[in-house]
Amino acid sequence: MLPRKTARVLLLDPEDRLLLIRMHDPNVSDTEGKVLERAYWVTIGGEMEAGEDIATAARRELLEETGLEHARFGPVVWWTEHVLCVHGESRLMRESFILARTDATELNRRGWTALEREVIQDMKWWTL
Repeated sequence: MLPRKTARVLLLDPEDRLLLIRMHDPNVSDTEGKVLERAYWVTIGGEMEAGEDIATAARRELLEETGLEHARFGPVVWWTEHVLCVHGESRLMRESFILARTDATELNRRGWTALEREVIQDMKWWTL
């Protein structure tokens, strides 16, 4: 099974709201091949590229997915592993969650890939 190292960002704004993305990706399923039928909310983030550490990947993903450049990154606060099927192939998702803060709350989608434009439905700041 191929591992997939990911950096996830727990991004807080000045009001301590958490930014989440609403998405639905029909190419992702559980280990039994069941695709979630409805959209779900996830943190900012994605796969780490070769040579990246968690903080570098988190900064890149944050910029690509939100357009935000000046976040202040703190420590990695959580790690998890789980298995998902991506395009029919089992992947061991190794996710690291890093805490970050931003003063800016205006988001843009200019850095989105074609796939992100297809699967991301919304971005929203959530009150904790």
